[in-house]
Amino acid sequence: MGNTQFRTQIYLPLEVHQKLERLARRTKHSKASIIREALEYYFASHEAASWEGDPLASLGEIPWKSGISDGSVRHDHYLYGDS
Repeated sequence: MGNTQFRTQIYLPLEVHQKLERLARRTKHSKASIIREALEYYFASHEAASWEGDPLASLGEIPWKSGISDGSVRHDHYLYGDS
């Protein structure tokens, strides 16, 4: 995330707002930083879930770190196995 930040107004249910207030006091963090951290966690978990069931996921996000050196030639083997 870059240094540029944008102001966003949100509405929270009373119970969620109270929990956020308590957490901010207990951890001595701002409510905004807690919300930003929660959103980053949410996005990361959804991005990971979007790869589930995708054969490319088995190669990892960065295929060259997988140790596979012939992926461009044997991609069917790595994606679908031997047939």
